[in-house]
Amino acid sequence: MQTTYYLGDPDFLWDAFTDMERCFSSVTTSFPLMDTMVDEKTGTFRIDCAIAGYSKDRLEIIADDSNLVIKGKKSDEKSSFTVKSQTIKHSDFNIKIPIATKYDLSKVEVNLVDGILSISIPLAEDKKPKSISIL
Repeated sequence: MQTTYYLGDPDFLWDAFTDMERCFSSVTTSFPLMDTMVDEKTGTFRIDCAIAGYSKDRLEIIADDSNLVIKGKKSDEKSSFTVKSQTIKHSDFNIKIPIATKYDLSKVEVNLVDGILSISIPLAEDKKPKSISIL
């Protein structure tokens, strides 16, 4: 039996938190740094990745049945500078994030602003709470 949670219900938020924990437990790398969050009003799941130095043409986002894959390719440009200390990572990455089936991966929205890649995944229409009238 499946339990239905409502957006204002604390159990809904706990369920969302559990989804975020499951998402983070599958990510085995610390790069790129990521935040995950759920909009309390709409239920939209959002992932923000800090990817300074990566342009749109160096990124690929793939959504399949239950996973979101984020790939980044480092720049091939050579610099005339010799690196003395490097804390900003510039390497290829490939992250696979499992997404709960209650989210609609066919409606993913992606934005890249100021080095932050924001990925928003809405709740599937058939998973949103619906009011049922009493006859």
